[in-house]
Amino acid sequence: MYSLWLIPDCPSEKNFQDLILDLSERFDTLAFAPHITLISDISGPPDGIQNHCRQVLDQINNRRVTIIDVLASRRPFMSLFAKIALDDEFLRLRQNLAEALGVAADPDFLPHLSLAYAVEEGRLKQQQLARLGRQLRGIDFDIASLDLVSSSQQIPIPEWQKVVTLTITGGENPTGG
Repeated sequence: MYSLWLIPDCPSEKNFQDLILDLSERFDTLAFAPHITLISDISGPPDGIQNHCRQVLDQINNRRVTIIDVLASRRPFMSLFAKIALDDEFLRLRQNLAEALGVAADPDFLPHLSLAYAVEEGRLKQQQLARLGRQLRGIDFDIASLDLVSSSQQIPIPEWQKVVTLTITGGENPTGG
C-alpha cells in the first residue's frame, strides 16, 4: 500500500520535524516525517502511480498553504494536527489523482499536517494544543514535493519508506523559501 504526501519546503520541513520530535519525546510516541497526506491506501505498481503523478503535477501554480488552526482528536493519526488550507489547485490535483489511480477520494478529507500520533487524552495534550495553536496558527509555507510513500494504517510507522520524490516546480515562492 502506498500514500501520496505533500512535503513542506526545506526550512519548514526541518521546523516541523523538530516539533514532531519534541512532541514524540514529550508524549513518548513515535516520530514520523512531516507531511500532508493527499491520498492514502493506494494499491498498484509504484512506477504506474509515479507516472500518473507526473502527468498532473503541472496543475500546481501556487505552492503556498496556510495553517488555519491546530486541533486534537481521539483518532490515532490525528491526535494533534495542524489544519491546512489547501487551494483549489491542490484539491483538483487530489481529485484527478484519485480518479487516475482508481482510488475513492474520501469525501470527508481534512487537509492536515499531523504533529503527534496516538497521544493519550489529558492535561498535557490540552496544554500542548493551546501552545501549538498560538505558535502555528496563520503560518504560511510552501509545498516542495509530492512523495510516494510505502505507508498505510496497517504498516507500522517505523516501516514507512519513501519510494520517490516528485518536485513541484509550479509557481514562484514570494519569500524565496
